[in-house]
Amino acid sequence: VTFLTEAYIKQEQMEIMVGSAVLTTGMAAGLSKNEILNYAKELQEATSVGDEMILSSSALLLTFKKIGGDEFKRAQKSMIDLTLAVNQGTISEEKMKATTVMLGKALQDPVKGVTALRKAGVDLSLEQANQIKNFMQLGKEAEAQRVILEEVEGQVGGLAEAWSKTAGAQIYKMQGAFADLKEELAKAFIPALLLVVKALTALTKLFGSKHTWFFITAMTVA
Repeated sequence: VTFLTEAYIKQEQMEIMVGSAVLTTGMAAGLSKNEILNYAKELQEATSVGDEMILSSSALLLTFKKIGGDEFKRAQKSMIDLTLAVNQGTISEEKMKATTVMLGKALQDPVKGVTALRKAGVDLSLEQANQIKNFMQLGKEAEAQRVILEEVEGQVGGLAEAWSKTAGAQIYKMQGAFADLKEELAKAFIPALLLVVKALTALTKLFGSKHTWFFITAMTVA
């Protein structure tokens, strides 16, 4: 049972987190839960990175309320590329989380973000830094974010797609496909399992009752 349900439960948890973030932020990113879920599947196909890991990053990225629309999608894709770049071609949920926080903060406050990204190896020029300042002074946050995203894409863009063609990534992709299969099997299995759990819970309550045990004892003696 655990073999089948683990992947399903993980996927369900990530989808709930994304849905909750969409609601609590008032859909600040301008994207619905389903749009984010579908985009995660697209990225999984393109990069071999599991959609559960991508959705975990998406839920966190949604908390940065100034990132929305196309910039949100570009940022989400760049998270994968940048994570691979700063971790020598390795990726995990924890590493994605660190990258999401870093890039999310940079896009939330582009002026301060220039310094933070330089520490991570994304070196924006003085001209780009001045462009960002000018855009922010004019209240054009999306344009300022695009300067950062263009530089990130220029330095590490396409890395995930290239990585997906390696032997290691193919094994990772196979594991992801197997996890997806387990999710589908679990979807068919979960309703029956829940019925069993409810029945066992009811029996536990019944036999845990002092009155029930008194009745059983009386019947046995009789």
